[in-house]
Amino acid sequence: MALTDDDLIRLARLRADRDAQISGRAVSKVASNGRSKDMAAADLKRLDGEIEALEAKALTGRARRRGSITFRWGR
Repeated sequence: MALTDDDLIRLARLRADRDAQISGRAVSKVASNGRSKDMAAADLKRLDGEIEALEAKALTGRARRRGSITFRWGR
């Protein structure tokens, strides 16, 4: 199943955010007119999880869920 346009945009943004984090280009502090804002560093593990979920959805047509294990009983 193909990803929706929104999913494709989100995937591109997540990949760009991850690239910025690992390359050191991500901003951690912004200052303007005597005021400053500290930005929290992104959680690479969570970014990787979101990217993997969208990539899995593109391949299988279903979103991959992280969390508890579920079982299916077949016939």
